[in-house]
Parts: sequence; C-alpha cells; structure tokens
Amino acid sequence: MKWIHYCSAYKIPFYIYKLQTGDAFIYKQKDIIEEEFRIILHGVIYLTKVFTNKEIVSLAILNVNDIISNITWNRSSTNTYYKAIALQKTYVISFTRKNFFQCNKFDPIAINYITKIYQKTLYKYELMTSITTHKYVKYRLIQLILILCQEFGHIEQSNILIPFEISQITLGIITGSNKITINKIIRKLCNEMLINYKYGKHLNVSDPFALSYFK
Repeated sequence: MKWIHYCSAYKIPFYIYKLQTGDAFIYKQKDIIEEEFRIILHGVIYLTKVFTNKEIVSLAILNVNDIISNITWNRSSTNTYYKAIALQKTYVISFTRKNFFQCNKFDPIAINYITKIYQKTLYKYELMTSITTHKYVKYRLIQLILILCQEFGHIEQSNILIPFEISQITLGIITGSNKITINKIIRKLCNEMLINYKYGKHLNVSDPFALSYFK
C-alpha cells in the first residue's frame, strides 16, 4: 500500500520522518502509548530494549511496511526504555490510529491490511527470538546472518549480499555479545570462505547452506 498516497486520498494527517544511519527513535515508559502508527516506508530499523543498568536486549529487525509499535512492550516498567535505530537511511510515516480508523471504519480491506502488517511485524519479533534462544554467540551470529539473507539479501552471481552496512558493534548488540567476540567469529567464517565483506561493511554470504551447518 502506498501510504503517502493513501493518507492524502483519505485526508488523514500524517508526518514523514527521515532517519540517517544510526539515527533513532527513543521511547521512554511515559511515551509508550497506543495512539499512533509509525510504519516504515523505506529502510531498515532494529529495535532494542535498554535497561537502566545498560543491558540491551534486541527485539526485532524491521523493514518496509513493518510497524514500529509497542505491541509487545512493557508499559508498566520504569527501569527500561526502547530504542528504534536505523541501519540505513530510513523513512517512516506517522499518523494517529483515531484518524485511520475513523476514515476506514467502513473499509474492511484497509482494516484487514493493517491487521496483516501487525502479523508481519510480530513475525519479525519471532525471528529475533529464534536468534536469542541459541546458547552460544557463534550460533546466534550465524542465525542472524541467515535471517538477514532471507529477509534482505540480494543475489549477486552465486552469493547473497546484505544491501546495507552492519558493523561488528551492531552485530554484537543484536546477538547479546561484543565487538571482540564477533570479530573472532567473523574472522573464522571468513577463513572458511563462508562469508566476506564487499563495498565496505556489506556482508556477503558465499554459501548459506554450508553456513547453516557450520560447527
């Protein structure tokens, strides 16, 4: 659905956010409300839950037509906040739920579409759970790389290229590790010729099948 065209046609007031790589939305407990839709028009964002002791838990990696929302967030906690960080240049459209449902209360297609978007977003949370359930960082990282290939990868010859830069610091945050550990694992995977880097920090996977069975 072309959200800008749709909101304009139905006269739904909206706002467009432009996030450069590394820019973020921060949601504190008092900001966690259900009055607004924020939907990604272009780009990639990863969501984290940050505790006051600096512990970070990754929640999801989202892209086009995913909702940056509080669908699984804890509204009662006062010792956490949520951070949505752009992995590349990202555009997000924002409009209120009230305006959307007022304009679409007799349009089952629109209601069904927003429901499907919620389901798609929840699936992204489930993908992140499939990463964090691994006991060892090595397998978390491999699972993350395979999911990035599945969700975002571009095929180049016989390889799969992740079309945005992702630093080892970011890989460490998402997998619950650190740059040093990630660097060691990445080096080993490169030595085994399973992955390499192209165009700077773009991950390039040469054999995802072999990577999935790497021990």
